[in-house]
Amino acid sequence: MPTTQTTSNAKNGTGTTITWETGFLAEVIDLTPPGATREMIKTSHMETLRAHTYIVGQLIDWGEMVVEVAFDPGLTPPIESVFSTAIVNFPDGEIWTMCAAMSGYTPRAPMEERMTATCTLKISGWVTQNEDSSGA
Repeated sequence: MPTTQTTSNAKNGTGTTITWETGFLAEVIDLTPPGATREMIKTSHMETLRAHTYIVGQLIDWGEMVVEVAFDPGLTPPIESVFSTAIVNFPDGEIWTMCAAMSGYTPRAPMEERMTATCTLKISGWVTQNEDSSGA
């Protein structure tokens, strides 16, 4: 019996890099890009029957991006920096550019394991996807 080959859009994240305008350089271990949400505004009232009703809010919230990096006690994280440009380069050539500020930095130094730090970045404004931000 012949085997059926399926196609997939699955991609490997190895090779993903992040560049921060602040100049903070760290070895990226894991990256959770920002996801978008928008408000659903409840319009139900006392005469609404059977189920709540809503209208769609107009503003998108890109939330946060979480980056796990190799912890280097000699590097100072930009936790005091203002919002600046962060660029994520995916291994397939896609580029996401966003305005971000570090809102959290949590280092870990476990016994007999790799030291890591979790960086949380709050996104402000829009995330530009699939456009070269170099100006070229």
